[in-house]
Order: sequence, then structure tokens, then C-alpha cells
Amino acid sequence: MNISKNYNLNFVVSTDRYGNKWPEIICKLDSSGSTINDSIASFIGGMGPEWIDHTIYEIISEDPFNKPLFEYGVNGSYDEVVEISSPPAVAIFNDGVVIPLQDFLAILQEWKDFLNSLPYQHILSNK
Repeated sequence: MNISKNYNLNFVVSTDRYGNKWPEIICKLDSSGSTINDSIASFIGGMGPEWIDHTIYEIISEDPFNKPLFEYGVNGSYDEVVEISSPPAVAIFNDGVVIPLQDFLAILQEWKDFLNSLPYQHILSNK
């Protein structure tokens, strides 16, 4: 299942005017023209496979599914921070968006899988 799609996140490769390819996350717009779940995209958009592995390990090592955890901050890309709290295990973003922690971990893994599926080196390959 593609959890990221449930949160209106689309993983794409854009090409700039010089022909450089950039992996990025595009968010759908709501009826007022605002992006949906932009805070999630901002948190993970600049993360490469290694950074994602580190972030997943950092979260899981705190054992949030089995013990109480309050306001544990995890740093993402572009100086974004997500707070992890439990129970229930949730990820809380800067703009107040709250999602189940299992969904957040799945989105991180989907982004990593997308990046690793690209058949060429890109700006996030070694991050």
C-alpha cells in the first residue's frame, strides 16, 4: 500500500532548465489553494537514504510503541523538527499536523525506496 498517497504526497523527479534531475515531493492543493501536508514533505524532502535510515533508527530506538514518550524531537531537512509522542504513537509536525507514527515511518521508507529506485546519482544519493 502506498501510505504517502493517502497523505496527498507524490514523489516525482523534476528537471531544471539545465537538464538536472531533482527528486522532490509534490503536495496536492486543497480547495483554497493551500498545500495539503506540506509540513510532512518539508520534513523529508531533503533527506537521502542514509539520513532516512538514521531517522528511523533514532525513532525506533526510543521504543515509542511500547513505552510513553513525550515531545521527543527529531530533526529533518530544512531545519524542520517533528515531535514523537506516545501513547498513542504519533508524529506531530510544526504546523500541528498529527499522523500515526506507523504511517510516518512508512512514508519515510517509501521516500527511501523511491530514491533508491532512481537509476542515476542525484542530489540526495549520498545524504
